Amino acid sequence: MRATKWEKNRFTGRELRGKTVGIVGMGRVGSVVADRAQGLKMKVIAYDPYLSDERASQLGVLRVGLERLLAESDFITVHAH
Repeated sequence: MRATKWEKNRFTGRELRGKTVGIVGMGRVGSVVADRAQGLKMKVIAYDPYLSDERASQLGVLRVGLERLLAESDFITVHAH
């Protein structure tokens, strides 16, 4: 930008629609990330040992084991402490 050149072809994005995001930790932050990802039409899978099937259903996420999450996710986000 400082050289007053914009080499647009050097900056490519990635389509998120239809991709799978795996969320480790479905507390306050993980739940917000799931909501945003669903807004982008992403499939959301989640691993959290404290997440009940009922809460997963309320959040609209598929509760899976960690191994499956790692195998199936296009993107992984971790929200655990």
